Amino acid sequence: MSDNRRALGLVGVVLVAVVAAIGVLRLSPTPVSQLLAGSGSREGAATERQERAFGGEPIVVSVTGELGTTLSPSGLVALVGLEGRLAKLDGVKAVFGPGTFINQTIVQAERLISRQLGPVATRAARAASRAERAARRNGASATAATRAGEQARLAALGPAREQFEQMLVRFGAIGMPSLSNRSYVNAVVFGAGVVPKARFRWLFPDGEHALIVVRPKAGLGDGEVLALGRRVRALAGAAKLPGAKLTVGGAPLVAAAVAHEVPTELLRLAPLALLVMAIVLLVGLRRRATVLALLGLAAAAATLSVLLASGIGLGLTAATVAGLPVILGLAVDYAVQLHARHRELRRAGRAPRQAAIGARRSLTGVLGLSAGAVVAGGLVLHLSRVPLLERLGSTLAIGAVAALAVVLAIGPRVLVSLDARGGDRERTEPAARPAGGRLGRLRLPSLPRPLRPLAIGALVVLVAAGLVLSTMSKVESDVARLAPGDLPELRDAQAVQRQVGSVGELRIALRGDVTSPATITWLRSLGSQATRIDRRIVPGPNLGEILGGDGTPTRKQVDGLLKLVPPYLVAPVLDGRQAELSFGIPFVDGREQAALAERISDRLADPPAGVRADPAGLVATAAYSLRQLESTRHWLLLACVLLVGGLLFVVRRSWSRALVPLVPALAGVGVAGLLVALLDLRLSPMAAALEPTGLAIGVEFGLLMEARYEAFRARGLDPAAAARNATRTIGRAVALSAATVAAGFLVLAASRLGMLQQLGLLVAVEVIVCAVVAVWAVPRLAAAIERRTVAPGPAPRGSGRRRPDGGDRPARDGSPREGEGGRAPRSPAAEGDPLTATAGGRR
Repeated sequence: MSDNRRALGLVGVVLVAVVAAIGVLRLSPTPVSQLLAGSGSREGAATERQERAFGGEPIVVSVTGELGTTLSPSGLVALVGLEGRLAKLDGVKAVFGPGTFINQTIVQAERLISRQLGPVATRAARAASRAERAARRNGASATAATRAGEQARLAALGPAREQFEQMLVRFGAIGMPSLSNRSYVNAVVFGAGVVPKARFRWLFPDGEHALIVVRPKAGLGDGEVLALGRRVRALAGAAKLPGAKLTVGGAPLVAAAVAHEVPTELLRLAPLALLVMAIVLLVGLRRRATVLALLGLAAAAATLSVLLASGIGLGLTAATVAGLPVILGLAVDYAVQLHARHRELRRAGRAPRQAAIGARRSLTGVLGLSAGAVVAGGLVLHLSRVPLLERLGSTLAIGAVAALAVVLAIGPRVLVSLDARGGDRERTEPAARPAGGRLGRLRLPSLPRPLRPLAIGALVVLVAAGLVLSTMSKVESDVARLAPGDLPELRDAQAVQRQVGSVGELRIALRGDVTSPATITWLRSLGSQATRIDRRIVPGPNLGEILGGDGTPTRKQVDGLLKLVPPYLVAPVLDGRQAELSFGIPFVDGREQAALAERISDRLADPPAGVRADPAGLVATAAYSLRQLESTRHWLLLACVLLVGGLLFVVRRSWSRALVPLVPALAGVGVAGLLVALLDLRLSPMAAALEPTGLAIGVEFGLLMEARYEAFRARGLDPAAAARNATRTIGRAVALSAATVAAGFLVLAASRLGMLQQLGLLVAVEVIVCAVVAVWAVPRLAAAIERRTVAPGPAPRGSGRRRPDGGDRPARDGSPREGEGGRAPRSPAAEGDPLTATAGGRR
């Protein structure tokens, strides 16, 4: 029967975990750009405006092949067909490519000719079409058929022929504009030279490449961007372009793929993490039913957190999903402590229900403070003003509250049920066992007394150095290092960069009188200045190049050109009183990209009157988040220390009791910071919140140890004995909690993503260091502080331990007072269990 119950318990844990996984997948995705800069920032607000007006970051189709072949009549027909199919895809805002561009110039030329010549132009066009069809029926080549059509057109024009030819000269064309007129196409693209015109470099980077730019609609999530990229790749692969090779890539595809890998990796690693945590718990507890119950509580807390996150609209992001291991760890930690306290009360003679209620009552304050510290750490992350960290902070705060609520509400019932079924009973008589049970006793090696000051001093110096160095560490922003090396989107982006020199894009958002002569001249100058900053910067479509000339145009000239230039050519850069200037940025380390973006943005400080210019796009928002992360990291740690310390002081009403639990947390942060500095690591964006997150999580171990020390002092033990017994009774439970949480995070080292590997390893180090320092130092530190402020000796009988201010302090662990008196008898049970310390070892 017990095997059936265990099987049902395992099924229950799995079902709860599956519900949590489904909940994660059902969260609405959030665009990457919205995670880097909020709408309240200059870059974030500009990016939102540009995406609504012009579309999102471009997906690029690079067409590699000699332009003479690519722009041949058959090549242009294939390009026009491909670009038309791309424009019809769901999620596409606009498509700009060489085929449609040339075709639209032809349409515009025909429209202007028809407007200037009137009905005679229509009659001539019909005559040319009839002659061209007749030539093809007689077996003429495409070039010969086009020539026959042009001769028929000129003949049909009659007296208007001279005016028509003058118009063609004005267009800079040779012959009638048409896709089959290679002379006309060459004149449009190359002019009088042999390389593409500079103003068209965004479509024709050089003589061997052409680009099709696909702009997605605003607001697409990572999954939607990746799906669009797959459809674009499929259409490009099916296109029949003579002598050309097509490659699809783009910075948004890489960013979306990396972000999409995070939930995929965590869902893949979650079963392994649960298995490893179960193994650690089995080693410590050796009771399968208890282990399943504790993991079930953790899975329930994670499920509740996911539902709450969905309810407040956090969405599916790397931050919200990366917070799930923290939530699981907190819930397991809380559950282990509740179980350990329940076992102590049972050994003291309590009935199962009384023991469960007593355990909850005694731990509510300590675990509540622990959850409050995590909530405080989550709130501190909102000071970074980086949405990625803000969402991580919200997830941690929600998870801490959910873990506390689930463990305290459901945990006692689960423990009573296990006790009643015999799944959690001691296998030996309590009186014959050490009072702490399997988790109750822990003996630490003691250094010789002369070496203790040196050891403590060395530890303090190392931790202080780590704390200082941790705030000076750099943030890793190179997507190529954070992403898996075999990521297809990354390989394609690198291939596109090798072909055309850039794959990212810095967008400049312009608002105001964007078509004034002064603005047109300023834009043309800005474009030429940017290309001199770095030869790898590729100018994008520029309204100044399209509408400007050599000098400053007049308003009449600008208005005339707006009527003459094909609307298709102006659409990528002009929308009413909004305009866009863009530059191709190489796909390099984010810090180098940010430096290039900054040098360009510096030239936006003095735009023409009536115009505002702001950096926008993925490159600009990534540069903003990098600046914010590195400039606020030390303030985040300080703010977390002040907020958590202030919370502890408000509750404890004593600075010493508020600061002592912070010691192990600071030690963990310091050692992790020292490790980062020694290994010369660059923190991933997720690990940039390592210090406040680790501090908030690590405070709990110090709280538990300090609370147990206080309980022994309240029962009458002197400071040294109270410190010794606190370590022996709860030290192993704290060690098991830390080992379980650390093991869960170490599983992330098996991830394909560098950011998860780093996060898992560093958090595991912090947790282990926090636990070791908490078990070893907190009781001793509390005792040392008390010896300096209070006369030695046991507390007065019947009044609890005397505070330094002379007041009485009752026991804080919820244990019943089973007698009066000073120091307890030194029986085996009494020394290890504060609940029996004054009862002479009675069960």
